[in-house]
This record gives sequence, C-alpha cells and structure tokens, in this order.
Amino acid sequence: MTARTKRLPARAERKLIIGAVVLAVGLSAWMGLRLAGHGTSKRALSGAPGVSVTGGATLAQPALGTIDIAWLPEPVARHRPALLVAAARHGVDPELLAIVTLVESGGYTRATSPSGARGLMQIMPSTGEVIASERALQGHTSERLYAPAYNVDFGAWYLAEQLREFGTGDRDETVELAAAAYNGGPGRLRRFLADAGTQSDQTTRYRQWVRGMWEERDRPASPTYATWYEAGGHRLVDLGRAEMAGKFAQ
Repeated sequence: MTARTKRLPARAERKLIIGAVVLAVGLSAWMGLRLAGHGTSKRALSGAPGVSVTGGATLAQPALGTIDIAWLPEPVARHRPALLVAAARHGVDPELLAIVTLVESGGYTRATSPSGARGLMQIMPSTGEVIASERALQGHTSERLYAPAYNVDFGAWYLAEQLREFGTGDRDETVELAAAAYNGGPGRLRRFLADAGTQSDQTTRYRQWVRGMWEERDRPASPTYATWYEAGGHRLVDLGRAEMAGKFAQ
C-alpha cells in the first residue's frame, strides 16, 4: 500500500526531515539483521530496509511515508522511527501500521497475551518462527519479539501478506479484511468469506476498530479510538505510559 497523498502543504518540510531520520535508523536496523540470502523466494526476502534482495538484485524501493495522526497516543508515537522503517521495508502504509500496533499493544513493548502473543504487534512465537523461516533470518529467538524494531518488522511483514491476499481494489475494505486476517488468522477468514466458517466476536470488533481508526486518521480526534479506549484499550495505553516513565524493571 502506498502512502496517501492527502497532506497539508506545511508538512512537506517535515516529511523531508522524517525521511532523513528513517534512512539513518533503517541503516542501523539493517546492520542488526543478518539474512541467509540463499534458496529463498522473492516473496520471502525483505530483510534490508525498504528493499527486497534476490540473488544480489535490488528491487524497487518503496517511498517513505509519514505518521501524522493527531490522536495517536505517545506510547505508540514514540515508536515512529521503527514503524516508518518497517512500513517502507514491507510496503505497508505507516499510519495503518501504527493503528494496528495501537490496537494490538497500546505501545507497551512487553505486552503478552494469555495465548502467548508478544510485543508491540503481538506476534505469536510459532508465527515468529514461520516468518523467520520464510525470510531466512538468522538468530531468531522468541525473546527477540519483545524488541520494538524487531517485532514491528515481523508484524509489518505479516500484515503486508494479509493486505496482498485479501486485497479487493477498495482500500478501506482491504484494510478491514487484512485486519481480520491479522487478528483471527487468514485461514479462518478464508472460511468465513466462503460461508464455511464463523468469525469470532473479538475479530469482528477488531476489524471495526482498525477500519474506523484508519478512516479517521486525518481527523483531530477519533470516535473509534475513544470507543476502543473505553472498551479496555486504556489498560494497554496506561502500561505503555508507565513503561515510558520507567516504572517497570528492565
């Protein structure tokens, strides 16, 4: 997905500054990721920031975007550099990536679900193993899923997969379906769309929250964010704020 073009003229200079920061952060992130680079598919390889590498050939680099959501809480906004790098690397709109991160963890890096999902974008350890294998990433461990940039990179890759598979030609509808697949699993969504399965209440709420916030991302306030916050999202955001204040032992 490409960065949207509905921008205020005053943001042009900030976009150039953010782009420079992203390139610098991306170089550091790239140095920390070692790719095996042999026997992998074009679909799987996306280890360097903003590029895909296949047999030494460099594919087109996606344009850098921006994250300028007025109502995005600071626990998520503080991860803007990592979100921008991962979004560019995997071709995902950075504001969509920020919204999914918000709904998943509220920006709390040590978030752990009852089922064991970890980190900012709530990656299951088993899913992390599959992603690392698909991308031929060396040195992967489940503990690394708590590292913000590492987790967001995995989440962006997985979200990009859902956007590709469930793309409909309508951007907002594609976002909603990809959110449902991210939350409930692509297999379950395929069955639901084929009238051969059900969708959980959790996934129904999740897809509505993500689409609502996505459609309200340009507004000064988001009614959908307020609904999510009151429905329990405040607990995640509060944990993120406590983490920012250094209230948890490292």
